[in-house]
Amino acid sequence: MMKPLCDGGYKAPNLAKCLDDISVRFRLPDELIREDRGADAGRLIEEISSLQESDVRSYAARMSSREVETLLLSLFDDRAGRRRERLERLLLLRFSKRIVVLIWALFAYHYKAPVMERLATMAAVYIEANDLDIPQALMLNAAAECRSSSVEVEEALAEEVDRDGGHLNGFFRKYELPGESPLAAAVVKRFLSSCGRKGFTLNEGWALQLIRSGEPVDAILENYIGSLDEHDYILKINLCIIDTMGRPVRPEDWPGISGRCRQKFLRWCFYKELQDYYTGNQVKLRFFSGYLPHVKDARRIAQDEGPGMMVVDFGEFKIIDTAGDGDYSFLCDNAGFGRIWGDEGPVAETEKLMGAREYILEDVQDEMTRLSFHAVGTLYAKEMLDILLGLIPDTRASQRLLASKSALRRAGPGLEAL
Repeated sequence: MMKPLCDGGYKAPNLAKCLDDISVRFRLPDELIREDRGADAGRLIEEISSLQESDVRSYAARMSSREVETLLLSLFDDRAGRRRERLERLLLLRFSKRIVVLIWALFAYHYKAPVMERLATMAAVYIEANDLDIPQALMLNAAAECRSSSVEVEEALAEEVDRDGGHLNGFFRKYELPGESPLAAAVVKRFLSSCGRKGFTLNEGWALQLIRSGEPVDAILENYIGSLDEHDYILKINLCIIDTMGRPVRPEDWPGISGRCRQKFLRWCFYKELQDYYTGNQVKLRFFSGYLPHVKDARRIAQDEGPGMMVVDFGEFKIIDTAGDGDYSFLCDNAGFGRIWGDEGPVAETEKLMGAREYILEDVQDEMTRLSFHAVGTLYAKEMLDILLGLIPDTRASQRLLASKSALRRAGPGLEAL
């Protein structure tokens, strides 16, 4: 009858020592990548070089697991040189599923190394011959196909990510690709350079990390800004772009991004400024949103109290709002802005200012005009802006008179005096 384990009849070996012994013989893939075996590789290369041809097969059979791992690493060593063919023959004699896993781990960190092409091909042949069905096998097969078709590995894997649902972290876990590896970094960049909104939504963290990293992200931003509708932008990503790179207000800002994308992002920035300021005034928000393509800048200027002052710059004139203006805004030409508008608001009495109605019906104009957004006042404000921006012909009385005189002058002398 078997004695119970607790009566002293059985003593368990030192578990920690057992685990240490195992770890010496069998390294985890990530441990193998980080381990320096330069000296071991040098000795192994010299030893294998001195073998007689007839001893190669028996030598391969005697190799320990650690020596096989060192043999794999020695293929990356410059000292391999002309002995590389023999090293590969030995590796093929000891090829196994574990070697496939280790090759995938090495591929993640050294996928651009010339030797990786040969190792990926060797793994693909072994995988097919043994009908190996493990995640690493699928990826190495894909890598081998890329090498034969001259397709970049990161591009092919980015397409696999898309077919797999578009979640980068999930894909990396599924195929045991370390997220900090160079291959994973290349796949992230390539995927984010071509995905749609779903890809950015699922991988917001990766996008934020890349933008903050200071690495070149022109292709990612060109895709994100250019392919998504402005209403589909992701707030955290946009704010991260602004915090890291600023707003592309000047022509020299964001030199690697197309002018079309810079203008598109600026429109979103201006809309966000307006949206944050006009939280309780949807009439003004809708009004100014209709003119976003013509806005040169939109900024909130802080004041001692309240939400501050909003200045919407259209180039040759500005529209100013303060918190207490309610249904009114103020249009001011550039020349008069600094003179008649102080830090806390207009220096003149706003009730006595000319309105957009007078500009349209009475054909009068001043340095500052009060725009009313109450009832029909919005229509007058819109017509005034449309005229100033050249969106509609100026058919006010004075302009009709000037047009008539110009027509008479063109008709010939004598008619102008009629």
